Amino acid sequence: MATKYAAEIGVEPIEFEELVYLADEDRYEEAGRVAPGARVCSISGTQVREEYLAKGVKLPEWFTRPEVAEILQRSTKAAPGR
Repeated sequence: MATKYAAEIGVEPIEFEELVYLADEDRYEEAGRVAPGARVCSISGTQVREEYLAKGVKLPEWFTRPEVAEILQRSTKAAPGR
C-alpha cells in the first residue's frame, strides 16, 4: 500500500530483503546476498515475542542494543494479559 499511495502520502518506501547477522564478520546482510555455508543468525518477530520477551530471556546483543532490549522487556511485562 505504501508504494501504491507514495505520491499521495509523500513517502517513498525502500524495499529490502530480510537482514541476517553474519556472526563471523560481525555485520548484517540481506539474506539473499549471503554466501552458501555462511554462519548466520536471525530471529523472527514471533521468536522475539514468544521465546525471549514472554519468557524473560535476554535478547542477544547482535540483535539489538542492551538499552533497547531492556525497554522491550519492561514494556512486555507492563502489557495487559502478561
